[in-house]
Amino acid sequence: LPSAPEEQLQLHNDNFNYQQAIGEAIYAMMVARSDIAYATIKLSQYLNNPVKIHYQAVRHLLKYLALTKSGGIHYWQKHPVPGLPITPTVHCVSHSKILDSIPKMKEPHRFHKFVDSDWGSDGTHHLSVTGLVVVFPRGVITYKSKYQPMIALSSTKVEFTAASEAGKTIPYLQSI
Repeated sequence: LPSAPEEQLQLHNDNFNYQQAIGEAIYAMMVARSDIAYATIKLSQYLNNPVKIHYQAVRHLLKYLALTKSGGIHYWQKHPVPGLPITPTVHCVSHSKILDSIPKMKEPHRFHKFVDSDWGSDGTHHLSVTGLVVVFPRGVITYKSKYQPMIALSSTKVEFTAASEAGKTIPYLQSI
């Protein structure tokens, strides 16, 4: 944390309002950009006393949004609709082994659910995080990221809690 009030004042005098930037990122996340959810939520945890690294991360996030503003969620359709414009499919370019491990969808007209959790990686409160994404058809229709309500003593319990959370979400989506 900034050790002196002068240091904190210097961060706030860069003509960059941290709280406003986070608010704009939350708006973008809620309206159309689910890909920035984790970063936005993590950065919003430091609204009271952001430090230099948080300012840099928010600027990086806003730069990412500016560079990818033409991107979006692409949905699959069985038959072309004559009234809709034909746009080329944008493929995700990633060097992440995690993203490459997601299986290709053989049945794009069905729900595909992905769930994962971590085991108390945040040292401030030792709660685990559950992440859930539901894709239909090849586009994200819902996502969720939340802290689990208890401190788990094993990674197995964390994974079962995450799977249970996913199990509660799916019947609701199928009813729609």
